[in-house]
Amino acid sequence: MTEITTGVTQLIAEEFEDYKGRTWLRHFFAHTVALQAVFIGPAAAYRVEISRGTYGDPGGYWGWWNLEKLCWEMVFGSKVQVEVCFAYGPKVEEERGRGWLLPVDVKVLEKFVEK
Repeated sequence: MTEITTGVTQLIAEEFEDYKGRTWLRHFFAHTVALQAVFIGPAAAYRVEISRGTYGDPGGYWGWWNLEKLCWEMVFGSKVQVEVCFAYGPKVEEERGRGWLLPVDVKVLEKFVEK
């Protein structure tokens, strides 16, 4: 069994309210140009820190730890949202040694202000 070792990645995310009135973060991006691609203004964006989750909350955030780039990618509000990013499923990519699908903790660092 390979030991799973991960790090911390800073990303930018949008805050939104779902149909039940709960506040979530979505659209996790590494670069500000991606914010413009989904029409997110800086008023709704936050700089966040992604780290390996301390527990596997099925209703919590999940992400892909990329072993080639050594960073978190594809962070979503559920495990299944990350799973659909892989044509043959994440297990195939894990077996190839490309990364791991894991629960993540999302910590808001600050309101994003474009410099």
